[in-house]
Amino acid sequence: MTKKRVMIVGLDGADPFVIKKLIADGRMPNMKKLLDNGVATEGLDMIGAQPSVTPPNWTSLATGS
Repeated sequence: MTKKRVMIVGLDGADPFVIKKLIADGRMPNMKKLLDNGVATEGLDMIGAQPSVTPPNWTSLATGS
């Protein structure tokens, strides 16, 4: 059985619109490669918990709860 690996990249506080623009302008080629070869929400956002603020979101991501 082959082990599967997972990498989670979180840019806390990054504006998804700015990230998309920088990728489109060719200024973030490695982030483009990650997005092209991985999985992400269309809006590059993370809505994992309500309220949608940092501590509950990271806790939800880490625990799955």
